[in-house]
Amino acid sequence: MKLTRRVALLFKALHELGPRQVAQFGWYRLQLKSGWMKLATGAPHETASPPAFFIPLPAKDEVCESLGAEGQALLLQEADELISGRVRLFGGEPVPLQLAPPGDSDSLPHWTDYENRRAQGTWEDIKFVWEPARFGWACTLGRAYFVSHDARYAEAFWQAFELFRNANPPYRGPNWISAQEAALRILSFTIAYHLFAGSPASTAARMAAMGQALAEHARRILPSLSYARAQHNNHLLSEAAGLYTSGLALPNHRQAKSWRKLGWRWFSFGLRTQIEADGTYTQHSLNYHRLMLQLALWMDCLRQVAQDDWTAETRKLLQAAVQWLAALVDPHSGRAPNLGANDGAYILPLTVQPFSDLRPVLRAASCAFGRPAGPETVEHSAQQCAKDEMALWLACSRLGKGALPAQISRPEKQRLHLENSGLVLPHPTLDSWVYLRAARFRGRPSHADQLHFDLWWRGLNLALDAGTYLYNGAPPWDNALVSTHVHNTISVDRRNQMRPVGRFLWLDKVQAQVLVNGDTEYATRMATAVHDGYRHRGVRHERSVEPTASGWRVEDRLLLNEAFPRHRPAKVRLHWLLPDLPWKAAESETGVIVQVETERGYVQLTIGAGEGCPQPEPGWCEAFSLARAGELLWGSSKVPPTRGWWAPTYGHLQPALSIAIELLVTLPYCLISEWRLEARAD
Repeated sequence: MKLTRRVALLFKALHELGPRQVAQFGWYRLQLKSGWMKLATGAPHETASPPAFFIPLPAKDEVCESLGAEGQALLLQEADELISGRVRLFGGEPVPLQLAPPGDSDSLPHWTDYENRRAQGTWEDIKFVWEPARFGWACTLGRAYFVSHDARYAEAFWQAFELFRNANPPYRGPNWISAQEAALRILSFTIAYHLFAGSPASTAARMAAMGQALAEHARRILPSLSYARAQHNNHLLSEAAGLYTSGLALPNHRQAKSWRKLGWRWFSFGLRTQIEADGTYTQHSLNYHRLMLQLALWMDCLRQVAQDDWTAETRKLLQAAVQWLAALVDPHSGRAPNLGANDGAYILPLTVQPFSDLRPVLRAASCAFGRPAGPETVEHSAQQCAKDEMALWLACSRLGKGALPAQISRPEKQRLHLENSGLVLPHPTLDSWVYLRAARFRGRPSHADQLHFDLWWRGLNLALDAGTYLYNGAPPWDNALVSTHVHNTISVDRRNQMRPVGRFLWLDKVQAQVLVNGDTEYATRMATAVHDGYRHRGVRHERSVEPTASGWRVEDRLLLNEAFPRHRPAKVRLHWLLPDLPWKAAESETGVIVQVETERGYVQLTIGAGEGCPQPEPGWCEAFSLARAGELLWGSSKVPPTRGWWAPTYGHLQPALSIAIELLVTLPYCLISEWRLEARAD
């Protein structure tokens, strides 16, 4: 029976992933199992001269002007924190900076032994081993040295670099398991090398060691490139960028031309095949959309030095990707819906703005790539772009002021139909907007979140996406926040919209489409979308969203497909996730009312049956439950420990208010959720 199921899953994976990706993964596993991969990354024998200096940097006075006195003070404060041995992983609170993996460096297994399960690590989640070893924090030390010329920052970097090399011999230990991690270190090492160039701490011996380290890292990428091609996501882009960077940094290396050629080929291919025409990135994740744009910015910087050029098609896709991000960034806070896999990747943090603020990347990408002209864009000069630090580092410094056809968002939100992602709807009178998730998956979904509803009001995210938290936590926290049940949507018969078959793989992909998106005044004020996730159960879920005078109205309709008998019973569950705020709950004549108090005003959520459906009887609240941090606050329900939480970024869990209505109903059925937003009088 188990063999039969495995064969069935293999054929389904072949169908949904495509034979090319499955074949690439199979080739990678064959090379791994045969021992060829271990042979290809055996004892290092790289020799390389110090890297070349090839990245043009902005002038110090431009950087200081963009930061201002307050920004410079904040930058130096962050750098001093690093000197003291503390680092902020995934934008969280400071923790000790650990660059040495557990165990003796002389006895660390070869990276293939972990992949072949001949060796086992002692860590609970390897992300916490990998993140500090990406050296993204070196950007902070480098920028601090750039504006202050304080030699302590340069010395701190070089000491950390030497510690890492001694504790992580090439190709041995957990920090060599992933070629993507090696590629991201190449980027961090390269920019740090340039930023510390004038420091007395950058001795000839250290610069030579840097050249050797870059060559060793590039050598790690090539053998397992088939794995990156099989993943067909950020792995391919990161590893291609690492190869391209190494080729430019080590022009005299015997493989430099090959690295450059392969890097440019696969990066260009990745952009062309991973970005949809509407700008949606294949991973359907805000986190990885930002990562993709940062990699593109880095490559745009390098390709001008190498005199390579984007094709017209690639530039158009990058412009669309910028517009996609602009549509989903909240203009007040710079935050965005916690969409899809969020493991905190922020590879080049060239800004003092908070980790959660996506505006630095958005502005830099707008400056570098521009955006198609439209009602939601406004042109800005190069001088305006240069006021933002990240844009200065990655977009403005190379081209010269006056050469940038840059465009960025207006402060107000505009309605936008993202064909492969969903709809952004602004409220016509209130300072509020919503995102209705309606995805068309071409790649692999990370969350079962179709028709999820994200609500923003005056910079506050009121209807939350729970995020990711941990990929490899101890039960029940092993990737627990990816299911339909924690998103702001409907589940039927207690099932996910898709079938989970691994930590990062869903099969029976669910597709959604927008039904109402016309030109009439009514259609432009509301949106309706549908998904087919419960097609095998004969159920179709439609969700309509429209603004009201005081907020938003969400209507969920559970309809039966024609091939199934009408009036069948079903277990229907509607879930909403709100921030952890002071609350009140009560039963009304038409349903249940929950009110929360925010710093901006009051929010009232009323849930009841739709017109034409059986109205609730007294005691209807028995089907209602309000939970926080795994505990029941009001109503009646068994509350799992994973309910009532959200993860703003990877590894950081915060309480939230989880509202659920669970009903055994006869289909078709309809539920109405009314959101009332009432600002404070002051």
